[in-house]
Amino acid sequence: MKIVKSSASALVAAFMTLSGSQFAHAQVVPYPKFLPTVEELARELVRLDNERAEAEAERVKAKEELETLHKQNPQAKAQADAIEKRIKDAEDTIKRIDATLGRNRDAKAKKPEGEGANKDIAADLEKLAEERDKAEAAVTKAKAELDAMNKQNPKAKERTDAIHRRISEAESKIKHANDILGKKPIKSVEYKTNNPDEAKEAQKLPQKLDELIKKITKKLHCVPYADVGNKSGGCRFEWLGNP
Repeated sequence: MKIVKSSASALVAAFMTLSGSQFAHAQVVPYPKFLPTVEELARELVRLDNERAEAEAERVKAKEELETLHKQNPQAKAQADAIEKRIKDAEDTIKRIDATLGRNRDAKAKKPEGEGANKDIAADLEKLAEERDKAEAAVTKAKAELDAMNKQNPKAKERTDAIHRRISEAESKIKHANDILGKKPIKSVEYKTNNPDEAKEAQKLPQKLDELIKKITKKLHCVPYADVGNKSGGCRFEWLGNP
């Protein structure tokens, strides 16, 4: 089968960039371009699945390298984890206080002037502000300690950061593939016939689709449907593998 690259490739590119509710809308193509578009979309989904498998393998490999790196210097890893926990705890405290301060300021603004409760709210705000200042100081101190520790062994820091980037990139690819392949259905592609010959030929599409997809992959199913009255039809892609 000869694929019309100029049109089918453009349709595939548009399809692969869609997300969210856009997947709910069928992609409509002229009948002569229907099978070529289905074939290229199927091959693109297989490529995406292969990319996900490669990313999963890369993630496993990178995590093993990171674990080995940490085992070479467990004391440094423990110190870094402890400092990072202090930073997180302090930052969580700041977020909690900011939320509380916002609510208390709103409450103070709504109270009629002259009520004694305003003094209590003001005192609470002052205490929270002091606690927030301490948390900010703790963040600054802990980050300085972490920076100093990293400067003592910059090569280890660079290697760790590089491995974390590899893990992050692999996880992004996995998520992208899962977001597309996990949809039910992934996407619908529709055709519109323009003459009796095309309408007659379209009756053979279920068999042609089945043969076409089987040649490409066993993980994909294309469910055909037809609207004889409107001289149109299409297929819905369903991924049979993971996720």
